[in-house]
Amino acid sequence: EYHNDHFQYLLGIGYGERAPSVSEGYGFYLFNSFDRFDYIGNPLMKNEKSIHANTTITYANRAFTAKFTGTYFYIKDYILGKPHANLSAMTIGANGIKIYEQLPYAKIVNTALELNYFITKNWTWTNKGSYRRGVAMQKENLPLMQPITYASGITFSQGSYSADVNVSGAARHVFYSPSYGESPLAPYAIVNLSAAKRFSIQKHSLLLKAGVENLLDTYYTTFSDWNRVPRIGRNFFVNLMWNY
Repeated sequence: EYHNDHFQYLLGIGYGERAPSVSEGYGFYLFNSFDRFDYIGNPLMKNEKSIHANTTITYANRAFTAKFTGTYFYIKDYILGKPHANLSAMTIGANGIKIYEQLPYAKIVNTALELNYFITKNWTWTNKGSYRRGVAMQKENLPLMQPITYASGITFSQGSYSADVNVSGAARHVFYSPSYGESPLAPYAIVNLSAAKRFSIQKHSLLLKAGVENLLDTYYTTFSDWNRVPRIGRNFFVNLMWNY
């Protein structure tokens, strides 16, 4: 770790191993409701072995902060369940059978960027973005890899009052893995609004907050949602929080 004026640099490396879980090693027709596949284990698998490197670069001054984080994984004997079309599912309604097996290696890259701008004493603009990419041999896409996601919001605060508006969403999921049962996903963006008022009662405080989530009633689902069930639509809420 190194500091230089407004900058901070961090670099790390590591090595790890993990043994196959009981389900991965000895499972027999275990139904996974997440992807609707029956899973069969493989007791002959080796330990996963991971070498990784990570870096963080941070810049900060009185009005602006920026932080970039990146991690690279090289995983040997990567464990995952792969569909086998020649086997019949046991669970009624299941999509098929997956057998746990190991890839000789896999590579995964995680990145994230945060930008915060303190416009004035009362106004703050925050931004976040992240991306994950995973490939195996012959550049085959790994499943459950996050597409580009983002969030941007403006917050106003003055005294005991505060309000914010933010937009969050994801880009089109193009690096999906059809060989592992995944399908593409459309991009989406949702808008949220909220306002709050804090009351002081003797030595305690009471926070009243109200707002609306998914203001435009966008129909969407994410790469990691159970069975691709859509997220909640337009939703109004009121929160009352008492601190004592």
